[in-house]
Amino acid sequence: MAAVGCLFAPAALGAAIGKDWWTCVIFSAIAATCLYKAATGMRRGKHALIRRTLGPADTWPAAIDDTLPHDNEPVAVATLSDFDFTSKPTSQPRKTRRSTSPTKRPRPIEGDLWLPRGHYEVEVTGESQSQTALVRIVGGSTAQWVDHETMAELVCAPQSPHDFPDTGDVFVHINGARVGQIPDGIAFRRRLIRYGRKGRTTRCHAKIRGGGMRNDGSLRMLGVWLDMPPFRW
Repeated sequence: MAAVGCLFAPAALGAAIGKDWWTCVIFSAIAATCLYKAATGMRRGKHALIRRTLGPADTWPAAIDDTLPHDNEPVAVATLSDFDFTSKPTSQPRKTRRSTSPTKRPRPIEGDLWLPRGHYEVEVTGESQSQTALVRIVGGSTAQWVDHETMAELVCAPQSPHDFPDTGDVFVHINGARVGQIPDGIAFRRRLIRYGRKGRTTRCHAKIRGGGMRNDGSLRMLGVWLDMPPFRW
C-alpha cells in the first residue's frame, strides 16, 4: 500500500502543475488513503509482534487481579469535596545536630577553680628540680609513702601580645613555691581561651605522691598530679 501511495503522489503533483484539478484531487485522495492504510497496518503489526514475544512470565500475577474491581462491584471515586484545602499543613521542626544531643556538657571550671572530679590525670613535669619545696610542703619527711592533698595555682607565663594562638609555659605553684609546669602549655592556654579566661591564673586540686625507701636505701622522689580534665577530650 505504501508503494501505491508513493506512485500516486507524483501523479497528483503533475496534475496540479497541468491545472487538471479534478485529476489532482482524485490522485491525492488515493495516495493519502494508501499511505494511511500502510501506516495503520505497520502499527498493528508491531503490536502483534510484541504480543507474540510475550511469554507466560509476562502475564499479570493473580495477586494483582485480586486487587482489581470485579463485575458489578461498586468502585469508590474521590471527589474535590473529600479534600480540605483550607487547613494549612503542619510543619515539622527541623532537626539539627545540636538539638539531637541529650544534654549539654557542663563546663569543668567555675570562676578560677577547676571543679574537682576525683581523677588526678595530669602529671606535672619538672618536679625533680623542686624536691626541696615539695618535701617542705608535705611535712619535711618522705621516709614513708606520701599521698598529700593540696591546692595548686596554674600561672601562665608572660608572653608577647602579638603571639597567636596563645603560647607559652604554664607553671604550677603550691604554697607560693614553683614545683613544675604543665606538660602541654599550648593546649591548656587554648582551653582557657575557650572558656573566656585567656592568660588568667586558675586553681585546681592536686596531690603530692611518692616517697618511701628503695631497696638500696635511697628515698623515692615526689611527684605532683592535678585534678582536672585531660588536655584533649
